[in-house]
Amino acid sequence: MKWHGNTWTMAKKELQQYFSTPSAYIILVVFLLLWEFLYFRIAFVIGYASLEPLFYFLPWLLLLLVPAITMGAIAQEKSEGTIELLLTHPVKEREVVVGKFIAACLFVVCALLFIFPIALALNHYGNVDWGVIAGQYVAGVLLASVFAAVGVAVSSLFASQISALLVTVAVNFIFIVLGFEMVTAHIPLVVIPFIERLSVLSHFESLSRGVFDLRDLWYFVSVIV
Repeated sequence: MKWHGNTWTMAKKELQQYFSTPSAYIILVVFLLLWEFLYFRIAFVIGYASLEPLFYFLPWLLLLLVPAITMGAIAQEKSEGTIELLLTHPVKEREVVVGKFIAACLFVVCALLFIFPIALALNHYGNVDWGVIAGQYVAGVLLASVFAAVGVAVSSLFASQISALLVTVAVNFIFIVLGFEMVTAHIPLVVIPFIERLSVLSHFESLSRGVFDLRDLWYFVSVIV
């Protein structure tokens, strides 16, 4: 119980810091405006009630949003010299790491909740498949959680937030493009299925179609851990 208590205390502390700084709101607003602009730009052309274009752009926008959130998770503590002070408290390293990870995930979860007002608006113009939307939302949360896990891990390796940001973007970009044909075209055929299974995008797209496969869920959980 103490482990869980310290973890949630750390998560709440980090989440309060996110919402107490103007930069977090700026990042959130820019993300939502860009995301919805790209969606409506295509939705009006398609002309049917679907959130599919919204989630088509999501991995690429999360590629920028999540590292911007996690870059200071531990790197800032190092640069300001507060990491030693933090660890002198009755809190373990894993509690600090998991707490910061949970806070980053909850921040993105709040951002992704904005899809539901769009879905309700679309429901007036057509029959929205809420099962598919639930799958898309879960897929978005799991994708963001993988990116957040990478971000916190990378942030622990640097004292510079900019370095943590750039490396996190690079690592998450590799996770996305692993299954692309431009990558698999230059590797032996026997290795291609393994490389494609490592791509976060293939698992994200599977879940976002409303298909809940235990292999996809296991992929996300194992990478996060």
